[in-house]
Amino acid sequence: MRQSLLSRKLRLGDNHLTGLPPGFGRLTRLQTLSLSGTQLAVLPRELQRLTSLNDLNLSGIELVALPAWIGRLISLQTLDLSGNGQLTALPAEIGRLAGLQVLFPQWRSIGWPVAGMDGVLLWRQMNPAARRLT
Repeated sequence: MRQSLLSRKLRLGDNHLTGLPPGFGRLTRLQTLSLSGTQLAVLPRELQRLTSLNDLNLSGIELVALPAWIGRLISLQTLDLSGNGQLTALPAEIGRLAGLQVLFPQWRSIGWPVAGMDGVLLWRQMNPAARRLT
């Protein structure tokens, strides 16, 4: 059972990680992945194989762009992009994520609305103490 749990949740955040190990894309049952606070400037392409991901935390990694293949993560429900001040746009392919329920963007830098994202909730970062979804 331990192996099953480990293969579904992985937190690699807050370290000096600049890439992912070979074979990472084979973790196809992975449901939760946190890369928060790593030093990944670009998302590795092998992440696109993780189609079982429900929760992806990319906060604070200073992404410049979100790749179009993000639309292949069909199970994604939560995407945390907060703390990525250089990220100013989302790819149109993000509209393919029909199950995406919550998006945590860098509030002031990403324009909204995004086509195909009408039902997605945004966490209002202008007043985090209020804990309101908009």
